[in-house]
Amino acid sequence: RRLMPANEYMAAHFCESDFDYQAMCATTGLSYNHFKNLFIKQFGQSPVRRLTSLRMERAREMLITGQYSVTGIAAACGFDNVYYFSDSFKQQTGMSPSEYLKQYITDKNNNKTFI
Repeated sequence: RRLMPANEYMAAHFCESDFDYQAMCATTGLSYNHFKNLFIKQFGQSPVRRLTSLRMERAREMLITGQYSVTGIAAACGFDNVYYFSDSFKQQTGMSPSEYLKQYITDKNNNKTFI
């Protein structure tokens, strides 16, 4: 319950390139260290990792629509640099954005579930 305002803040602002961790923490009235420890206990990951996970989830959703370029997705998900986005995407998924899309299309055409 204590982290609800921070979780709502993150959900509302995770795609902003200048995401403000201190403002998120301030919504709880806790020191950053105490906040971070509670956050990890609640979500199983640090605020930084959670933010990246949310951004990558959104990026995957946008990517499979086929309506956006990788550069456009990177910007829409809060990344100032498309190369950093692509590297982060590959670290999270094990594939580059283009490889991910190809795999999604292949699996969709073969009626396979793709995660």
